[in-house]
Amino acid sequence: MKGKANRAVVFRASKECAPGEMEGFLREALEVFSALEDAYRSGTVSVLAERKPDPHADAAKLTGLVGRIVGKHLITHAELDQFL
Repeated sequence: MKGKANRAVVFRASKECAPGEMEGFLREALEVFSALEDAYRSGTVSVLAERKPDPHADAAKLTGLVGRIVGKHLITHAELDQFL
């Protein structure tokens, strides 16, 4: 999950949703957001900003077909920030 201002992107690593799976994925994402909001409002959790390791660096270490497949599905932090 990544967010900026009043927007958020929810994703599951290595998972692409088919059109027929979107409704279930969105329902699940809403449940996650609702649980996070409840926990935040109750004071049981705080919001932290954390930058994860760069998956592009890991993908660059992969060679051959696997490297091409993994690299094809990755976006950069800058691309995601621009989208948000």
